[in-house]
Amino acid sequence: MTPGNDPSKNGEEGDFARVPEPEPIQRVCTVEDLERFFIVGGELLAIAGYDGYFKWVGAAWERALGWSPEELTSHPWLFFVHPDDEAATVEEARQLFAGRETVEFENRYRDKKGSWHWLR
Repeated sequence: MTPGNDPSKNGEEGDFARVPEPEPIQRVCTVEDLERFFIVGGELLAIAGYDGYFKWVGAAWERALGWSPEELTSHPWLFFVHPDDEAATVEEARQLFAGRETVEFENRYRDKKGSWHWLR
């Protein structure tokens, strides 16, 4: 990870500070509904913020990579991404934040033991 990509380093805001946040939307479900959705789902579901951090992660992340939800949300998500995949991952995130739908994207994430896993 390069220092400019980690908002916790040197007081920098990170690469996503320049992406404008969308207008607020009306809440259509409760926090409990979202938690239930994330716990039950077997997919690698997550909510990422404009600051480069996961806000919520589904239970499948811990099963796949060994990191607890607290660990996954306490580091920028680029902390877990393979260095060779950082640029493509940042560009994909920018496209998502700009409103484009991802049809297929693959990159490597580090598990808690240090091994790399291709995630799609």
